[in-house]
Amino acid sequence: MISNPIDVLWGHRNRHGPTFRYSFGGVRDAVVSSDPEIARHILKTNHGNYHKSPIQTSIMCEFLGEGLLTDRWEKWRPKRQRLARAFHTHALDQLAPTLEAALDEALDSLESRAVRGSVGLKDEVTLITFAMTARSFFGISFPLSDIARLSALIRSIQGFMTKLVVMPFLRPWWWVTGELARHHSDRGRGDGLLLALIKARMAAGPAAPGAPGSDLLDILLDMADPATPEEVRLTVTQVLAEAMQILVAGHETSSNAFTWLMLLLDANPEARATVATEFADLPHSRLPVFSDLAKLPRTKAIVEESLRLWPPFWMVDRLALADDEIAGVPIRRGTTVILFLYGLHRDPALWPAAESFCADRFDDGLWQHRDFLHLPFGGGPRRCIGVNYAKLQIITLLYRFLDRFSIEFVEGNTPGIDPKFILSPKGPVPVRIRRYTVPS
Repeated sequence: MISNPIDVLWGHRNRHGPTFRYSFGGVRDAVVSSDPEIARHILKTNHGNYHKSPIQTSIMCEFLGEGLLTDRWEKWRPKRQRLARAFHTHALDQLAPTLEAALDEALDSLESRAVRGSVGLKDEVTLITFAMTARSFFGISFPLSDIARLSALIRSIQGFMTKLVVMPFLRPWWWVTGELARHHSDRGRGDGLLLALIKARMAAGPAAPGAPGSDLLDILLDMADPATPEEVRLTVTQVLAEAMQILVAGHETSSNAFTWLMLLLDANPEARATVATEFADLPHSRLPVFSDLAKLPRTKAIVEESLRLWPPFWMVDRLALADDEIAGVPIRRGTTVILFLYGLHRDPALWPAAESFCADRFDDGLWQHRDFLHLPFGGGPRRCIGVNYAKLQIITLLYRFLDRFSIEFVEGNTPGIDPKFILSPKGPVPVRIRRYTVPS
């Protein structure tokens, strides 16, 4: 379970069917399901009865703080509505110049390293998406050395959180050995780096919400104003937690999804040619903006198929507040329900040729999402707030990479999987990168 929980749960699913009971570490009993009817009921129809489980409200909160990702719906719903302004389509279109500047600066840095030999695509793209997220939402231009350090801290903490979920009975041992304290110290270093930048912005004074130059950090700081209505007011500690969680989710989902997409395009050159053809019809004077995505139907279908095979959120967890029954399955109060999205996305009863890459299945207007068959970013009222931003990042990265680089995968295009809280390819995914043309 530590090295590959997907493999374990997939094996149980094949033996016991789409819904079964599982005990994490012999301590935390859960119902695990890849049934779309159960997913719809929990995430949408009766979502009020299912709060985020202790995996998020306790373990993740311990290391990432109390924020939108980790707290309960009724408490954070009004705050989410405020934060959603930063993710509206018009707001995403306005990010284009900032995204382009951050992306091109990071690609120049990547190119300087790539001339010395192979590089790890997964790690490089993580740095790039972090830079894009930090610059576009927080006006922060992190030095790449700081990004690499903070990213390494986040990966280490996530690995430890996975161990706390799978083997909760070992917490006293990790306390004795000092491993628990070490990861809390890692969190403190990451928080300190970000808090210094937040305080600098506070000292300068936030821009008026919606004003030119206003970004997500301005919205967060506006919510920390004492005059803000109590139901949406944040403390400085909560501003830090929200900023950290958005930074983590805003770069890691995109970087892993993009790495999987590049592996699939390498294995399916006809799909790569389709993407290049659609990109050729876009304006060449700038990166694609969010409103351009409507002009890329085949590219969007290819991205959705990649997200089906490799969903960033391979599971979603909820806690039942009262007894319930779904599709004949009794759910007792206090039960943790794990929606096994990886299993849902690859169920051969729901998807013909489920293990095969076939973008044509998404040419029909994404009926699968409406039927809760396709949930790479979750579903219902608590669907990932940044889903449109993540897809914009993926498309802009794809546009720039295909236009600028020739990429050769050193170890082939079928790496193993590394499922922590985000589904990642195993290992650094080494590639050789060459620029098509020398800059003038």
